[in-house]
Amino acid sequence: MRAYDYVIVGAGSAGCVLAARLSEDPDTRVLLVEAGPKDNYWGIRMPAGYDFTFKHPKYNWCFTGEPEPGLGGRRMYQPRGKVLGGSSSINGLGFIRGNAHDFERWVAAGAAGWSYRQVLPYFKRMETWEGGEDAYRGGSGPILVKGGTYSFSPLHEAFFEAGKQAGYAFSDDLNGAQPEGFGGFQSNCAGGIRSSTARAYLKPAASRRNLAVLTGAMVERIVLEKGRAVGLSYSRGSQREQVRAAREVLLCAGSFGSPQLMMLSGLGPAAHLEEIGIDVAMDLPAVGQNLQDHACVYMKFVSSQPVSAIKYVAWHRAALAGVDWALRRSGPLATSNLEAMALLRSEIDPGYPDIEVQALPLIFDHDNGIDMKNHGLTFCIGPTRVESTGWVKLRSANPADPPRILSNFMNTDGDRRRMRESIRIGHEVARQRAFAGLLDGPADPPHSFASKAELDAYITRAGVNDFHPTSTCRMGQGADSVVDPTLKVHGIEGLRVIDASVMPFITNANTNATTIMIAEMASDIVRGRPLLTPADVPLPS
Repeated sequence: MRAYDYVIVGAGSAGCVLAARLSEDPDTRVLLVEAGPKDNYWGIRMPAGYDFTFKHPKYNWCFTGEPEPGLGGRRMYQPRGKVLGGSSSINGLGFIRGNAHDFERWVAAGAAGWSYRQVLPYFKRMETWEGGEDAYRGGSGPILVKGGTYSFSPLHEAFFEAGKQAGYAFSDDLNGAQPEGFGGFQSNCAGGIRSSTARAYLKPAASRRNLAVLTGAMVERIVLEKGRAVGLSYSRGSQREQVRAAREVLLCAGSFGSPQLMMLSGLGPAAHLEEIGIDVAMDLPAVGQNLQDHACVYMKFVSSQPVSAIKYVAWHRAALAGVDWALRRSGPLATSNLEAMALLRSEIDPGYPDIEVQALPLIFDHDNGIDMKNHGLTFCIGPTRVESTGWVKLRSANPADPPRILSNFMNTDGDRRRMRESIRIGHEVARQRAFAGLLDGPADPPHSFASKAELDAYITRAGVNDFHPTSTCRMGQGADSVVDPTLKVHGIEGLRVIDASVMPFITNANTNATTIMIAEMASDIVRGRPLLTPADVPLPS
């Protein structure tokens, strides 16, 4: 049986980071195990190509959730990356950090050592920001981060101007000193190519003799001996094999995959495991619990003018755009076209932004994708402060069966109140004079609702998920947590969870950047290295 010092499960947003950082020590043997294939698909490299990976079963787990009580029993599509780079290879390239006060909440919930000033150096270490290094931004990290170009539709600039006209602030850098207001939607790409963790971290490390990468390998369980994780059992094609970890097994399978694998290995809520027919190795009640995700609605506004990005869909322009990207890595396909956003406070005012607006310069539907016939604008809008919690459970003891997923979207009064406030803000912004001559009016919802009941009915009908699942193996000290602040699983030696599932609470923005930060910081924790010196910056007011 082969043996390594560290065996990493999942070559996603966190796993690629760990593989690269841990293998910097030539005396440390590292194995990275991934169920999916290599990331050599053009739709992954092209920033505008995420529509081709959104439901591609070769690169995407394509999960489907349980009926959502708060959304009229509708089932939500749950995409997750199944490829080198994980969801950083298939997502919409949103690279927005959580608010500083998110991390202060983490510490208050038992995640000692993860305050904003302590995590900021790791946010900086992981990135090369096109604006250069300063107190908040990194200038020499693996992930290349850029702002928007705003050159492919006048709707971007109109969106910013409408925000100012509505009385909101504008931020030159929502990942910097002012993480509030209207501003550019930053993305992890540069030079016209997606900067996934596979490309940014794993590719430069791939030639190291002490790093092995195994693709197409489905991990079936963690091998436990006397209360310690000592390796993995996995299948590859028709073969079943095992590998041992001399030091630690590092679980980086994501907010669905990590709790699923723990439960398949007998680590989880005892009653649920017994119901499924799995021997209980340790009763860990919080495994798979506390699932949080951002809910949103897609507010659509129509235009009779050719102002949206679909003008590049016409065959002759699409062909030219394709040639432009293929030869020069430039043009409309070199961007995700999601380049403008806002982080705003609702009237509930939690002390920092609790609503996110992502402005898409075309008409887009959660289920049906891009409207190729009509010009317009879409606000993907909703609350980032989430009260509702759901769960991930096993469907059976068969590792090939997908997990059961219930997010419990819009299932508290507070979540619904914030969503109602989000929709009010969306209409307020779209009515500003900056959009005069560009937008004809709202299409869905067609108007401001006359009553709370009508608005709630719309939310139930139109509410969807924004694909940011977190917190199913949450970090903390008590029985409601799974890992401690060093990310070790409670009561089990040699096992850590390092991915979005350890967040005590979801952040107030897209979660991918925070997931990569967690892996960066965890790489120093695992290696026993001194942590980076905390940043000396003020918390935003």
